[in-house]
Order: sequence, then C-alpha cells, then structure tokens
Amino acid sequence: MDSNPARPVPITREAHHGKVLEIFGALPKGKVLDVPCGHGALTVKLLEMGFQVSCSDIDPGLFLVKNVEIRAGDLGKSIPYDSASFDHVASIAGIHRLYHPDAAIREFHRVLKPGGTLVLSFPNYAHLRRRLKFLLKGYVSSGTLHEQHKQTIETPEAHFRNLLLYPTVKRRLGEAGFRIRALHVDKRRSVWLLYPLVLLIRFLALFAPRDERESDALAETNSGRILTGGNNLIIVAEKSGGP
Repeated sequence: MDSNPARPVPITREAHHGKVLEIFGALPKGKVLDVPCGHGALTVKLLEMGFQVSCSDIDPGLFLVKNVEIRAGDLGKSIPYDSASFDHVASIAGIHRLYHPDAAIREFHRVLKPGGTLVLSFPNYAHLRRRLKFLLKGYVSSGTLHEQHKQTIETPEAHFRNLLLYPTVKRRLGEAGFRIRALHVDKRRSVWLLYPLVLLIRFLALFAPRDERESDALAETNSGRILTGGNNLIIVAEKSGGP
C-alpha cells in the first residue's frame, strides 16, 4: 500500500488499471460511479481527469480516499443510489465476485442515465493458458481457490469468487438493455508456441451447431482478444432505450 493514504495503489494489475483509464480518457466528462471501489485507486485517477466520482463497496472500510462520498452496498443486490444518476459506471474486477452478477448488471442499467456508459471488467478465464491450466490442474485461477485480498468484514459475499465467462456477461448485458460498443483486453500474453492449438480450437468450433455457436459466442470467445488476449476483459457498453 502507498504510504500516502490518499494515493492508494490499484489492487488489480497495472496494465488492467491503465487500460481502464485509457478508455475513460476518451469519454466525455461527467458523473461516474466507481463500484466496487476497493481502496479507491481508480477514484483518485478519475478525479484527476476531471470526472465527478461517487463510490460504493460492500466493504467501505477498505476505502482510503478522503472527501469522496462512499456508500455501503452489496452490488449483487442493489446499488444505494437513485435511478439515472450517473453518466458512467466503472465496475472494475468486481462482477466475478458476486453470487448474482445479473442483479448487478440490472442495477448498472438502473443508475445510468439513458445513453450512459458502463465500463465493466473481469478476469479472462477463457484465455488459452487458463484453459490448459484447467486441463492439467483442474482449476483456471488460484483466485477461485484462495483468498488473495484481505477484507475488513466477514460477510461471505465479500470473499466470494465466481468463474464468470464472456458469453454469460454478453447475454446478461443484452437482457438488461445494454449494447456492447467495444471489447478490450489489458496486456497481451504471448502464446505463439501454442498457436497450432489455437488453430485446432477454432477448427473444431466450426462443427458446433449454429445455435450453439451463437449462444456461446464462440466466434468472440475464440477470437484473438479472448483466446490469446490479456488477463482481463474490459467491456464498454451503452445503456439503450429509456430509463
């Protein structure tokens, strides 16, 4: 942790944090909800960029930034802010820690203004290296087995990790009324030695039934962004329609 409590260090990877800031750099300034906000590292950077930032987290005791509003709330149930309150929502490395991610997505939609932007990130569990890890070890990430980040509360929801995959998130976003504008990854990982396996996976996917290829978003899941991309996926989605 940074020695200055007003300058918290990101819990997530530096490349992940940097890509999110790059995305926000291209968005119009406005009101942002940072949820879950953790220590507040993203909040500090967004404030410096000129955004108005409010925060929420199931464990507000983690938050280190002074003079910024933070409200306690369980993202898997409800967000403690009024409907259509924000121009943007940043939910970074949090949705995979929920029992009910679909509830969170509906809440993102509710608190955003029409046309508002959701920047949503979660681990890329479909990366080729993680697929091979599951084949060899029976798990895709140690984060689903062990506690990696200390909490200040004992609430079970604060310690949960979910194996959340892109097709599920894409489907839930569409059902909630979001339109995906872009899919980004953080730092790419080299897999050139494994490229024959990449070709084999893509070839075998061609034999899947058409409805399965569409429902499982196989073209996207086996794309360079996901199959051979970064450690984390970052979705930029827009709230469509009315409130």
